[in-house]
Amino acid sequence: DDIIIDCALTFDLPLLGICQGMQSMAIYKSNRNTIKIGDASHHLSKEKRHLVILKQGRLRNIVNTDKILVNSYHYETVEKSNIFEVTGYSEDGLIEVVENKNHPFQIGLQWHPERMLEDEIGKKIIKGFINTIKDAN
Repeated sequence: DDIIIDCALTFDLPLLGICQGMQSMAIYKSNRNTIKIGDASHHLSKEKRHLVILKQGRLRNIVNTDKILVNSYHYETVEKSNIFEVTGYSEDGLIEVVENKNHPFQIGLQWHPERMLEDEIGKKIIKGFINTIKDAN
């Protein structure tokens, strides 16, 4: 995971970290590890969603709102982020979004937007990532 993040940072490339990818971004270049949540509150079925509150940042600009409903498939989380800024939390305070505010699209998401293409939020995130890749070439 560090190799991919190293390359994205070194060569100023777009980066979309999904689920464990977001966790890897958060603990990148630190001595921290992921931690177990302790229950199944964030390991939900496809139909169930939970709220994520977005602080000002690139993702909030892409989805054009400060609250979104997301899917959730994880048993682990991170306590804080080392290099990437935390810009989104679940209602119970878990980190859900990290990003590099100095790059058009280096964003880590704790959920799976590729499994949310039936709604506008998932589409906007994936399209934003693809358009950033196109613009970089």
